[in-house]
Amino acid sequence: SRNRPNPFNPTTRIALSLPGPGHARLTVYDVTGRAVRTLVDDALSAGANDVVWNGVDDAGRPCASGVYVYRLATTGGATSRRMTLLR
Repeated sequence: SRNRPNPFNPTTRIALSLPGPGHARLTVYDVTGRAVRTLVDDALSAGANDVVWNGVDDAGRPCASGVYVYRLATTGGATSRRMTLLR
């Protein structure tokens, strides 16, 4: 599902619902397609899972205001959504 709140500052919650347990990778990209943060790269349980992003990149630096794309990839496929960070 979509992240909440959107737009956000300083954090947003991404709700995931998986049909079965398995490996999942949730990555945040900037508008140029550069990966800025990997939020999940692990096995998740079936059902509802919540992930929080605090608007920082993998190096711990604050990301700039703008539109970001988060992509969830699982063995069952992949989906992407947009979100907006306002500083």
